Amino acid sequence: MDKATVLIVDDLMDNVNLLADMLDTQGYHVLKAFNGREVFEVLAKNPHPDLILLDVMMPEMDGLAVCTKLKSDPETEEIPVIFLSALNEPKQIIAGLNVGGVDYIGKPFHMQEIIARVKTHVILRQQHQQLQKQYYEIERLQRIVQKFISQRALQSIEANLEADELSLDEPEFETMTIMFTDIAGFTAISASVNPKTLISDLLVYMNTLSGVVHEHNGQIDKFLGDGLFAFFEDAHDAFNAAFAIQRELLSFNSEQVQNGRKAFYTRIGLATGDILQTTFGFDDRFEYTTIGDRVNIASRLQAEAPIGGVMMDESTYQAVGQPENAVQDKIALKGKQEAEQTYVISPEHIYAE
Repeated sequence: MDKATVLIVDDLMDNVNLLADMLDTQGYHVLKAFNGREVFEVLAKNPHPDLILLDVMMPEMDGLAVCTKLKSDPETEEIPVIFLSALNEPKQIIAGLNVGGVDYIGKPFHMQEIIARVKTHVILRQQHQQLQKQYYEIERLQRIVQKFISQRALQSIEANLEADELSLDEPEFETMTIMFTDIAGFTAISASVNPKTLISDLLVYMNTLSGVVHEHNGQIDKFLGDGLFAFFEDAHDAFNAAFAIQRELLSFNSEQVQNGRKAFYTRIGLATGDILQTTFGFDDRFEYTTIGDRVNIASRLQAEAPIGGVMMDESTYQAVGQPENAVQDKIALKGKQEAEQTYVISPEHIYAE
């Protein structure tokens, strides 16, 4: 047990000094107050004692009033209070507990009883503080993890942790719109730019894309080098996000060029269909991933899309209401026996809307 601080409050100096001497020999750091007003003066200088021993019967401001005020202040509401009183009737004890006291010790004092109860409540207090620290640390780590994986992946991890084993439930197909982005000519860019500068620019670029995806209810599955892989439950959200990304990048690239940096001209592919989101892995290495034909198609459409534009498959085109500015085309994609029906929206149309 870390050295704990106990504030003793009693209008009788002899009682305060007696308790202080006894707790000092037990290794506690002791603070003293001789009336209700002094309690708050002491707390202003020492705001976080581990425990308060509080006399009930005091002039001007009694212990019940002091405790009530302590519990109404977020800064002091969690400090445990043990009441000390010669009034040991159930009515008085209940009154003390009702205003927030954790315990009630009758006078005259039995020193071993006080030592035992103080020790118990100090340990409980410190354990509570430790749990709070762990809780805040878990929240902090969760916020960090959320920046690395999608919400779906986080939910899968939490479900498997609760089950204490990898879920073997059969995954179900879901209809999603998949987005892939890619920087045109990135290999040449990376070969000509200082790595530190390149990473710095990429961080701003990816932050821009991520913000747009999240604003449009999408989730990011992975960052793939200079590319981004995201998914949307609503095709309209994905379609609008693609437009918004290209518009945001127009100003981003303009600023890059003005500052003598490389522009990141981007292609975007969209495909809608049934996909599986599930956990794969073995032993101590698992990964939550998205698989399906439309995932592959979105990736290949992105590679065929015009720089600064968007290419989508037939399903996405129909789902977003057959936009008039989409130009129909058919392209042969690797691994497909038949040409894929596609629709292209040029940069001119994106920037004009």
